[in-house]
Amino acid sequence: MKLLILGKFYPPVHGGIETHVQDLARAMAPHHQVRVVVHNDGPDTVREQVDGVELIRVGTPFSPLNQPISPDLDRHVRDFDADVIHLHAPNIWASWVVSRLGRKAPLVITHHCDIVGREPARSAVMVLYRALAKRAKTLIVTQPNNFTCSQDLKGTGVEPTVVPYCVEPSRFASEPGFVDEATAMRRDRFDDKPVAVFVGRLVPYKGADRMIEALSRVPDLNVVVIGGGPLREAIEAQAKALGVADRLLITGPTDERTKNLWLAASDFMILPSVTIAEAFGIVQVEAMLWRMPVLTTDLPSGVPQVGLDGVTSLVVPPGDVPALTAAMARLAGDPALRQQLGEAGLKRARELYSEDRFTRTFLDLYARAAA
Repeated sequence: MKLLILGKFYPPVHGGIETHVQDLARAMAPHHQVRVVVHNDGPDTVREQVDGVELIRVGTPFSPLNQPISPDLDRHVRDFDADVIHLHAPNIWASWVVSRLGRKAPLVITHHCDIVGREPARSAVMVLYRALAKRAKTLIVTQPNNFTCSQDLKGTGVEPTVVPYCVEPSRFASEPGFVDEATAMRRDRFDDKPVAVFVGRLVPYKGADRMIEALSRVPDLNVVVIGGGPLREAIEAQAKALGVADRLLITGPTDERTKNLWLAASDFMILPSVTIAEAFGIVQVEAMLWRMPVLTTDLPSGVPQVGLDGVTSLVVPPGDVPALTAAMARLAGDPALRQQLGEAGLKRARELYSEDRFTRTFLDLYARAAA
């Protein structure tokens, strides 16, 4: 089968959707002829052969409202003559290109999240996107909530198929001495005090400012932020003003090994997101695979469905600083609870988010779409 996957970007561009598209392409490459077409971050088109996948990063001379426009993308879609086209949304330009193909090949759509803001362009695009959703052989969401909370899919009458992301244990987990190195790094920076970790960009919807406010109310707890972003200076200033700068470490953008060192070294993860722009939170599964409990928020998106409240995770209302404070204090002060939640999380991650399950699901899904 010739499988065409249309994404927005592709690693080394960081992001949950980008990682998912890469995982999917790699999983399908031994079974099908796979072409992945994405936007490049510059005006030139780059063709690569990676992990058995034909990857085309199409030149992107314009990105109004952070929506890439790649005029040559249409050609790389049409000349492949795909048996199945898989569109990963939101992706405005690729959606327009697919709409112009008519019913040339069966269409599968993964709706990762809604487009937030960007009016009036968003409303105009929704007419096209909802028509595509109705036409698709299969509409995929990564958790049930991502359909029920979606305004972009409202009124389509489509019955979605739920297929979560896959996350495999870190390759560093089996590296000799890795955990000892992580433990030594933690003690060097924080002695034996409890440590929580936040993984993600410092942007408004991630809720890092609420986390810092809560941190000021939980003595002895330390927080490591793995990532950077436009709010970094504001978060550092907030931490200084609240007197917790010495208990906060912001690594900035970092490599996978350093990220996993801090995952291995930390006691629990905090994902304090405040809007449905956070649709899943792959970092939750990464934490679970390190036997780490997750503290997250009860968003209407798929975020709280990744784990189970009180079983693998603690879930608090989004933006509720007192509730976040209480949960942070509880996890920081209760090693037995952390162990209990961490073991349950590891089991859930292995059962629901394995690469093997993910691969079998998509092979079946594409076969049915093509038939």
